[in-house]
Amino acid sequence: SSTQEKPLLMGMTFAFPVTKTSLRSAKLLRWTKEITDEHSSGGTVGKDVVELLQVALKKIEGLHIKCNALINDATATLLAQAYESRGCEIGNGTNGAYVEAAENVEFLRSNNKGGQMVLNTEWGSFGNTANLQRTQFDYRIDRESAHPGRQIFEKLVSSTSVGELVRLVLLHQIDTITLPLLTLNRPLFNRISSKKLNTKGGIDLELVWDIDDADDNSAVQQLLVDRLDLSPNNVTEEDGRTVKEICRAILLRTARLGACAIASILVLMGRAQVGGGIEKGGRVGINGGSVITFKFRTRA
Repeated sequence: SSTQEKPLLMGMTFAFPVTKTSLRSAKLLRWTKEITDEHSSGGTVGKDVVELLQVALKKIEGLHIKCNALINDATATLLAQAYESRGCEIGNGTNGAYVEAAENVEFLRSNNKGGQMVLNTEWGSFGNTANLQRTQFDYRIDRESAHPGRQIFEKLVSSTSVGELVRLVLLHQIDTITLPLLTLNRPLFNRISSKKLNTKGGIDLELVWDIDDADDNSAVQQLLVDRLDLSPNNVTEEDGRTVKEICRAILLRTARLGACAIASILVLMGRAQVGGGIEKGGRVGINGGSVITFKFRTRA
């Protein structure tokens, strides 16, 4: 309560890029995902998010809480893994953190006292300046996002992009009968869509996983009718097979790109080598809706 002599100390994880000046001070560099400054009153970019949180907590009667530390959620996953001995984050966004020797951290070299430091990579921004190979659908997702030209890698692997990518591909298949490695005898769904399929965000990750996990093509056919409001007269079992192939291909690409990010850190740390094989071994902690909500399966 507010009468306590000492406040209850709280640690906070924050899933956005910040500049940290101390353990409990962090200025927001930019919003990512689909969040913009329009969602906050007075703007938040450039301000200390811990300070803003503390001001908000003080307004709640009966609370006596002090935010004593702020870390990135990927760093928090790494620390949780270290405590449990059982990281990275793959969900609405994606990020990774790892432990590096302090002597290898460039901005510490002038005042290097040895030891180790946890580095937050912000690998979701990979591709912002590099020319990553992307499809026409990836370019559209980026163009119509809240932050075009930013968080490119994140838009290739995050859960919020998977469903939208599937939706755009299905709409393309309604209008044509060809895609690389996929040729249909007729246009998808007799060229007839639905309001839900035509709406941005009309397909979520859960539906994509349910389609991929369906027992047969007829089960996919029913999912399309029930969840996308498509007419059963326009959805065939062959459509179900095609849609399942599309969902599986996109999920597989997402998984492989996420694995590439993890593998690159392991190679950098000397824990793995390009071409395969483990030099020292190691543990990777993974968190996020994509890996917690849906069951893991081994796939080539």
